[in-house]
Amino acid sequence: MENYPFFVVLFLTAITGGSTDVISPGECRECSDGSGCAYRYQFCNGWNTCANGEDENEDLCRDLECETGKMKCKNGIHCFPEYTLCDYYAYCKDGSDDDHEMCKNRTCLTDTTKCNDGIACYSQQDRCNGVELCQSGDDEDMEMCKDFQCPPDHVKCADGLQCIRTKYLCNGYPSCKDESDESKETCTDFQCPPDQVKCADGLQCTRTSSLCNGYTSCNDESDESKETCVDFECGEDQVKCQDGIQCIYENNLCNGWPDCKDKSDESAKVCYGYKCPDDQVKCRDNIECIYKSGLCNQYTSCNDGSDEDEDLCK
Repeated sequence: MENYPFFVVLFLTAITGGSTDVISPGECRECSDGSGCAYRYQFCNGWNTCANGEDENEDLCRDLECETGKMKCKNGIHCFPEYTLCDYYAYCKDGSDDDHEMCKNRTCLTDTTKCNDGIACYSQQDRCNGVELCQSGDDEDMEMCKDFQCPPDHVKCADGLQCIRTKYLCNGYPSCKDESDESKETCTDFQCPPDQVKCADGLQCTRTSSLCNGYTSCNDESDESKETCVDFECGEDQVKCQDGIQCIYENNLCNGWPDCKDKSDESAKVCYGYKCPDDQVKCRDNIECIYKSGLCNQYTSCNDGSDEDEDLCK
């Protein structure tokens, strides 16, 4: 074997016979120069992860099989995602994944259609969706889209051209280019899905689970208003903050990090009488709870530093 860096020798040994099955997708291999580590998907992708570039070593990459769902560039070195093949944007440094002659001779997959220029392929789901995938624009051709029937679970925008998913109707964020999916005409009588409710404006739908959580979901902010939240019952395993408005999860009480906007979940009034979960203990201040595993581990967990106290850790 040639004089590769030690790390590369180990990696080449691991892929002897062309098999990469022994390399776990979640494994991060340490770079020999100490600059970090590289995951399997970061090898031979054309971009250095290790500072010394050993994850892109050409000899290593020629022997390395691409992961499932990836293909080799013409140079036999780099791997690229199959879904980027012939998409008008070169992923391979040699441009081979978007070579026009190769793309024109390529057969599209079942249920996909070639663009008029013969380069890219697009699916029925991508036809008339308001986003041009063909550089020639034929997937969004106006005459074609007027007669096009949207796929299941899709609806036409008011312009009669664009299709959007039904689940995007009246969610407060325009998906139609003409914004008709968020208009009064569309949303006034629109019935929200079972797990959602209307905002005070009578137009936008928001998830019930997002009500009174301290983070605005409704554009009119009504989901966090006093009118909505004073009588709102928090969800399972949740409690009300002292302001009587915001709900937080009970397991976030007295953990040293305020979740309530009024910070009442970390107040002495709440935490002095609070019993920590079985796998946690109180800090010396009798307010904050930390995991027992955080005691005497040389990393301060308690805000008062008592978990690393010398007398405690003897």
